[in-house]
Amino acid sequence: MMRIISTIAAALGLSSATSAQHFSIGSANVRAPSGWTEVKKEDERIVLRAPDGKQQATVSIMRFGADASFEDFKRLCQLRLEAEKKDSPDCFVQAEPPFDIKGKFGMFYSGGVKQSGQVFSGYLSLTKRELVIIYLEGLGTDPKEHLQRFQGFVEGLSRK
Repeated sequence: MMRIISTIAAALGLSSATSAQHFSIGSANVRAPSGWTEVKKEDERIVLRAPDGKQQATVSIMRFGADASFEDFKRLCQLRLEAEKKDSPDCFVQAEPPFDIKGKFGMFYSGGVKQSGQVFSGYLSLTKRELVIIYLEGLGTDPKEHLQRFQGFVEGLSRK
């Protein structure tokens, strides 16, 4: 499933949502499903919530003063995955290998916390010295629905 998302998002960038809302942060534009609301906005982060309250998306950015190499990006990804695992002893995380498509770096990962039933997915995207992170988490939501919603967020990411 994650390979499909990476292929669609990175190579095609197709849009499947007909009724959506758009939010901007840094040079990124994010399309959220209809009914999702912004619950918090800071300079480098937007938090959106699903109408049923079971899922929440956080879109954050980090800017760099110099170009990052693909090796630098892979190290950032490794640190992110290690941080996910540290949050809970019963957390599991699976990740696709980081990729470089014409100088645009990306990585997908998903996981969950067994005891609480939380599921989460993340996408790291580094372009032009700006790292965009899309993080979707859900509690009490179907994992397949969660991945479909995550795919929509990733496909809805564009840069100014």
